[in-house]
Amino acid sequence: MRQPHNENVNGDGKPGSPSPPPTNNITTILPVAGPSPPGTSDSPFLFTLLDPDVLAENKEHIHDFDRGMQHALWYLKKSANRFVMDKEILSVVNAFKSGVDTHNYVSLARYFWPDHTSPNGLPYVRIDGQVNPEIHTAPDYKAFRQMAKQLQYLSLAYYFFDEETYAKKAVQRIQQWFIEPATRMNPHLHYASLVRGNPRGRGKGIIDFSPLPDVLDSIAILQKSASWKAGLNADLRHWFTLYLDWLTTSPNGIEESNALNNHGTYYDVQKIALNIFLNQTDLAQKASSRAAEIRIASQLRKDGEQYSETARPFSWFYSIYNLRGLFQLCHMAKRVGVDLFAYTSPEQKSVRLALDYLLPSAIDESKWHFNNTGGFSGSKYLVSLLDEAYVVYHHPEYLNARSVIADQYAPRYNISRLILPWSHLGDHSADARVQFGYFTSSSTPSFMFLSFTYICIFLTSVSIILFYNHF
Repeated sequence: MRQPHNENVNGDGKPGSPSPPPTNNITTILPVAGPSPPGTSDSPFLFTLLDPDVLAENKEHIHDFDRGMQHALWYLKKSANRFVMDKEILSVVNAFKSGVDTHNYVSLARYFWPDHTSPNGLPYVRIDGQVNPEIHTAPDYKAFRQMAKQLQYLSLAYYFFDEETYAKKAVQRIQQWFIEPATRMNPHLHYASLVRGNPRGRGKGIIDFSPLPDVLDSIAILQKSASWKAGLNADLRHWFTLYLDWLTTSPNGIEESNALNNHGTYYDVQKIALNIFLNQTDLAQKASSRAAEIRIASQLRKDGEQYSETARPFSWFYSIYNLRGLFQLCHMAKRVGVDLFAYTSPEQKSVRLALDYLLPSAIDESKWHFNNTGGFSGSKYLVSLLDEAYVVYHHPEYLNARSVIADQYAPRYNISRLILPWSHLGDHSADARVQFGYFTSSSTPSFMFLSFTYICIFLTSVSIILFYNHF
């Protein structure tokens, strides 16, 4: 259902009482969240980024000797237990907004600052590479990302540990964000990346929803749980259909679809993910085939440089960030029969070429000759991409490069091993099994500490489950 909105922000660029409609008197029609219309399909949703066959393979091996898998499972359970106990309501409805529909998502433009040549500093002007801390006063961006992360961890914990408590909490999060009348979000990003002094957000704000595939895959897992409510598929299908319609027809969405940089990449990530999720396979195939030219060939130089990203002050981070989006496009395209990992343009441009371009500088940072005020902390995202690249291309060079940068940049614990195929990663040889047995023997002090930690986590999990179910 759509209703006309004449909402704006005050002339100071801050949400407040509605300011007068634009002088052209054009009413912006924005979708409004609500119950699904009669007849909306309640059919199952499909996985987008995650491969359910890989999840099943990994679940078969959760008790095996793979140390990376065991660490990932430990971290997953530890994090999921914490999220189960989180009583905060994650919602777009908050005190930051007034005068506009509180169910609208609002965020502030990251690199915009007061214009000192203007009497009131408005509208703000762009200073690339300098993050304005005012963005943190708008809580919707952080709330969405917290919600997406919690859904991912809780749904995977439910899947791997077969504990309904995790699903129950995750379903509650889904209902609060998308369904419940008091807290749900309207299905659009019209006010995302708002520049103070302007009446609406920008197309660039659509990238705020880059974690959307994680949300969709979490739903695909949870829909089989006992906590899943009757009719929830229909209500969510209605919400995501409205959002996809806004994404593909609104001025902001059209603007973002034409971007030839990370913004365009993550626009396609969302669009294709929604097409797959909603079982619109033909649309996903068309968008995936189109991405070969406009996202891969058009964004690379012949040597693999991502020229729009290297032009940024945070050139290293944005080069990896865009490459991460390209990998996501490749994974999703594969699910609908389009092999973007194998795509090579007539000029020999490919996703693999873009990755190979970064490797020398990942190993020796002095070889990166672009302006890079943001440093090399973005390499933490390259670690998991190299694991993915090895799974796809089976080239040991990627694991070698990973080992070089992992000690400095890889997080100590993460869950990426749980979504990559067990058979492709880790040492599963007899020697590794013996070594794992040695390190996990009761005579080894490090294992005694690890065993004690696991026992504490197990007892804590039991206590949390009993407490949560009691209330």
